[in-house]
Amino acid sequence: MIVLANVERLDPEQISAIVHLLDSGGGVLVAPGDRVDAAFANASLYQDGNGWLPAKLRALRGDADRRLTVAHPAPQTFIGPALAMFGEGDSPPLAGADLFAYSILEPSKEASVVARLDTGDPWIIERRYRRGRVAILAGPVDAEGGTLPDRCQSRR
Repeated sequence: MIVLANVERLDPEQISAIVHLLDSGGGVLVAPGDRVDAAFANASLYQDGNGWLPAKLRALRGDADRRLTVAHPAPQTFIGPALAMFGEGDSPPLAGADLFAYSILEPSKEASVVARLDTGDPWIIERRYRRGRVAILAGPVDAEGGTLPDRCQSRR
């Protein structure tokens, strides 16, 4: 499993290593942020839906520097065995996570939206690529991007 958190761009050797990981059944999680070169990601990784990135990166909504909430995850939209449990109950913790900025994502034909934001925009999109799986979140997972890290801690 590889996590790409707010990575600006990848060099050809890194792209090749990711494709090799996916060929062997591995997984990739992409969490773009304000440093990501969207034009590069769309051209080199998404490739008009033929690359391994499951969605095209569109406009950035919000501004992480201003720390104003622009969206929240919508747990009632979570599907699949890995996410559905995070949407259970009357007050799922992720519903209260504030996102200060996120990218509008346009899924490829082969991809599935497995979670949405309360704006209706996709939050998590996934797809199978060769023998592996790739998921992309609409925004970063660090504290600069919102309160998601606080909401993911275990509650006792």
